[in-house]
Amino acid sequence: VEDLGAGINAAAKLDRNAANNDVNNSQAGGDLKQDVFSDAALSFLHDLKTRVYLPTPGVDVAGGDALSLRRRMIFHEWIDLLHWALPSQWELHNLINDVRDSMELVVQGSHEMKTILSRHEELFEDQAGWSVDCATATHGTALHDAAVTRNEESANFCGIWKLFHIVAIGVAEQNKKVLGDLHRVSPKHAADMMRNYLAEFHSALGANRQPH
Repeated sequence: VEDLGAGINAAAKLDRNAANNDVNNSQAGGDLKQDVFSDAALSFLHDLKTRVYLPTPGVDVAGGDALSLRRRMIFHEWIDLLHWALPSQWELHNLINDVRDSMELVVQGSHEMKTILSRHEELFEDQAGWSVDCATATHGTALHDAAVTRNEESANFCGIWKLFHIVAIGVAEQNKKVLGDLHRVSPKHAADMMRNYLAEFHSALGANRQPH
């Protein structure tokens, strides 16, 4: 997490080397690539369901889990980054665009997010779960939801890092094409957004921070 900017450039280099070696054209390479995208998508969905909203103690009404101003800003930038950096042909874009287009309602509470997720159930209905690689992972971050097991969190965190890898490659590739203000799409800026997302939505600090 401490040097995500360098990681973005390194991930892009690794991806180009893999392509030059025809790794993605082999059956094994194709399966591995599919696992990466599948794990990343499942973890993105898992985060939307379990990590975005924090209920306010003593408040049990619609909007009681509205995002704080800080979480709104970080979540909005995270979704914008995914919209811009992820491969345009990936079906996950449909869900990301729906969340992005409904951002004003999404940040007001989980009700709108649940409605959006119900419109995209077909994206995940054929996926039984995380790959063996992520399902057997042992790392993880602070639990936000008591109903989520440590094994699920380890698998989820594994998938989030795969999502970061995909984003890193997309940022490096897209940055070559953009004219104008490159600061917004530089590896450093993307790294800052990913670091902020981890700190706010995947840490004990973010889990314990109350809306303000």
